[in-house]
Amino acid sequence: MPSIETLNNIMTNHVDLLNANNVLEHDVNLVCPICLNKYDNNVHKESLEHVPQKSLGGKVIAITCNSCNNSCGVEIDRHLTNYIKRIENNEFVEGSDRFVVIDTPDGLLNAKLIVGNKDNLKLELNKTKNDPKTFEKRREFISKDSLVEIQNKSPQIKKDGLNAALLKNAYMILFAKFGYTFLSSEYYNRIREQIKNPTADIIPEGLWTLQKNIDIEDGVYLSNNNLYKGFFIVFTLKRIKEHRFMYYIPSPLIDVDIVAYYLRHIEKGDPLHLRKLGSIDYLLSVENIVWIKKWVENW
Repeated sequence: MPSIETLNNIMTNHVDLLNANNVLEHDVNLVCPICLNKYDNNVHKESLEHVPQKSLGGKVIAITCNSCNNSCGVEIDRHLTNYIKRIENNEFVEGSDRFVVIDTPDGLLNAKLIVGNKDNLKLELNKTKNDPKTFEKRREFISKDSLVEIQNKSPQIKKDGLNAALLKNAYMILFAKFGYTFLSSEYYNRIREQIKNPTADIIPEGLWTLQKNIDIEDGVYLSNNNLYKGFFIVFTLKRIKEHRFMYYIPSPLIDVDIVAYYLRHIEKGDPLHLRKLGSIDYLLSVENIVWIKKWVENW
């Protein structure tokens, strides 16, 4: 796992390169990619950013400030974790578990349903998760061969939190690839504001999909189509099994509201012509930096 010092050195050299070669019309500072505040030793102290979150198999690829890292974990990341958990619960993935409520003649009993192999389901009853005064009596209604009625206790998922979490993952992957070269543009302030304020209606829906039947590698893909010129970011989340997502982030030439409408109405089988970017260095190579900046700014 890269250290803060290692990632800081890379981004410091990247910023120095941008400024020394006048790549942008203004000088760039080393700032948090989400809130754009300079790092300090207090609220905006540098923090390692797992993308996606560590609980879903993420790796450290960038630095954010401690404030953004913590707030994202509390406000948005948990909704993505719960979304993946709900998918695996609905599919009864081996090794998954969920909290359920059992309806007994004497009242409700809290339990955990564990999915084993070969369609084997196990109910785990825990006294600490129930009223101790009624637990033993209600437990007597549950036997090895009895038929019980259960209700799922679904984990909390807020749609705006889920959307913001997926957006943050795509944006941070893009930042780790290209740094401040074009993402420092005011055009991307809407994305940053949406991540910081998940309940606000800033970025439209329809920019991401869960790729169930398409074999596509993780990475950053370019689209030259003028209807949706920009970046398609593909990344995998893993709790028990893998789940692959694709998120679209436009170039500054594109109206994100219009392209979101277009992407929502793509029919099954409609082709997307994409070009995958490999391991080319877009942080410390002036030639590549200039090329990608020209690409995002021109049709």
